[in-house]
Amino acid sequence: MADDYRERCADAAMKAWGEQATMLCDHSQIIPIGAVVDAVLTVRDQDTETLRSENEDLRKRLGAAEANVARIRTYIDEKFRFWCSPFGVAAQYANDLISFIDRETRR
Repeated sequence: MADDYRERCADAAMKAWGEQATMLCDHSQIIPIGAVVDAVLTVRDQDTETLRSENEDLRKRLGAAEANVARIRTYIDEKFRFWCSPFGVAAQYANDLISFIDRETRR
């Protein structure tokens, strides 16, 4: 991402420079600092907005994943535990699974 960012900033700066300086010679180059800074900041602002959008999407997906884990835990605790199984292994499996889920969600 850093290389892409650097390249896009350089492209934006060169575009701004090209718009400001129509004819350059070796001895009298004028660098339009304000336009270059504006171009670079525009790229930065676009990236910031993209990251915000991706962050919101990830938060929604995280919330859905946490809700799914909670539903699975409830199912294990309230249903799976009482399945008919020889020697009561379903209850032991339920305890083990719930312990694992609780331990991993605290990380």
